[in-house]
Amino acid sequence: MGWLQSLFSPLKKLWFRLHSAQRKSMFI
Repeated sequence: MGWLQSLFSPLKKLWFRLHSAQRKSMFI
């Protein structure tokens, strides 16, 4: 279970970064 979380956490960070970038571009 620990390896899954360590694999998933950077993925989640990347996902949030992508979403925030999309949101910013949408506002502009």
